[in-house]
Amino acid sequence: MPFVLLAAAVIAGGGTVLLGAATLHRLAMFKARAAGISELGQVVTHAAVTSAVTAQVLTGTGAIVLGIIALSVPAHAGILVLVGILALGASITVSGAALTGRLMRFFESNTI
Repeated sequence: MPFVLLAAAVIAGGGTVLLGAATLHRLAMFKARAAGISELGQVVTHAAVTSAVTAQVLTGTGAIVLGIIALSVPAHAGILVLVGILALGASITVSGAALTGRLMRFFESNTI
C-alpha cells in the first residue's frame, strides 16, 4: 500500500507536464515573433517547438497511464511508479535545459 501516494504523485506530475507543454509552446512562439524572425524562421521554429511539445505530451500522458495502472495493479506498482518518475524526470530535464538555453540567448542578445 505504500505506493498509492507515489502513484498519485506520478499522475499529478504527468498532468503538470501536460500543462507545461502548452506554456512552452506559447513562450517559444512569442519569443520568435518578438525577435522579428522572418516568416520562414517562424515556420522552422514552430516545427521544432511542436516536436518538443509532442514529446512532452506523450511523456505526460504515459506517466498518467502508468500511475493509473500502478493504482489498479498493486503487484507491480513499484516498477510502474519508478518508470513513471524516470520518464517525468527525463522530460523535465530536457525541456528545462532547452528553455534555459533559449532564455540565455535572449538575455545575451539584449544586453549587448
